[in-house]
Amino acid sequence: RHGYGGQLVLGAEQIGSANGCLTSQTWTFSFQGPEFYPTIGYKPIGVYDGYPNGITEHSFMKRLGSHLHDRIAFGVPDARGFTLTTDVSEEDKETFHKGLHSHVVAHVGDGYKGIRIKLVIRDQGGELIGGLSAWSTLRNLIFECVWIEEKFRKKGLGRMLVMEMERIARENGCVASQAYCFSFQAPEFFEKIGYKVLGISDGYPPPVNELYLIKKYAIDESS
Repeated sequence: RHGYGGQLVLGAEQIGSANGCLTSQTWTFSFQGPEFYPTIGYKPIGVYDGYPNGITEHSFMKRLGSHLHDRIAFGVPDARGFTLTTDVSEEDKETFHKGLHSHVVAHVGDGYKGIRIKLVIRDQGGELIGGLSAWSTLRNLIFECVWIEEKFRKKGLGRMLVMEMERIARENGCVASQAYCFSFQAPEFFEKIGYKVLGISDGYPPPVNELYLIKKYAIDESS
């Protein structure tokens, strides 16, 4: 509450903008920074309410450029003697990850720890033709990626991978899954297998959008 979080984010945005980024996007739990991000120019994309104990997750986006008049001077101490720098050691990273970890544990205990799921499909000759990866936290599965070799697409293999992923997730106590998908990828595929659009980010070069998709598992599927 001394303005340093805003300075860190502003510094990151400045670096991103200098390297061609159009927008900045972030996700934050209800016990973290949903009130903080709007104060530094972020607009809400969507709110997800599928976590246990009333926890929600908030997605935000900010178009870069409007803040460039307020530039950060890296490596120069401010009036209080604090310096913002990109010189970050492995020890530094460990320290601030521990800080974030302890804050999460204080609010949810170790319940955020989950599983990782990795699945592949091979043909009769043992060649890899598709795969999927995901991980879970707070009883929600976070869908990372799915890929099917082009000549094997539209044969139900992607659906088979996702259904097996969800089965494993439910067996491990998950109540829902989340996916993120560009508009040129497979939004229709996800909607066909029960995913609903939570929000859409238009912060990419037109006509590309990113869809945030959610599927809450039916009660009779969780046994």
